[in-house]
Formats: sequence, C-alpha cells, structure tokens
Amino acid sequence: MMESKRVMTLIGREQAVVGKTFRLYSIPSECRQCKLFNICVARLRPGRFIESLRLSTSAYRNPINAY
Repeated sequence: MMESKRVMTLIGREQAVVGKTFRLYSIPSECRQCKLFNICVARLRPGRFIESLRLSTSAYRNPINAY
C-alpha cells in the first residue's frame, strides 16, 4: 500500500467532517486569482481523493462562492 502525502488545505463546511473523503475533479479558474489560492488548492491535484483528518477552529470566507 502506498503511503499518503498529507497536505493542509481549506475545505467547505460540507466536507469539514473528520474522516469524510471527497474527490477533487478540477480547480475552478476563478480560484487562480484568489488571495487564498496558495493555502487552499495550489497543492491539490485534480482526480485525487482527499480525506479530512483534522479540523481547525479557524474559518475563512470563500471569496469565490461567498460562503
């Protein structure tokens, strides 16, 4: 079995459940101009599965989706 690489990222409230797995299909083009791009999705790769291992109490407003 391959060892998974751990990456810190920002996720939406729906995915913010420890143990929840979801798949990143693509990175929206609007995200590339966002000031949070580097800490949000820059290190993620489309087509890969992401699992929430730990959650922070910090919250950020998504400037693209306004939530």
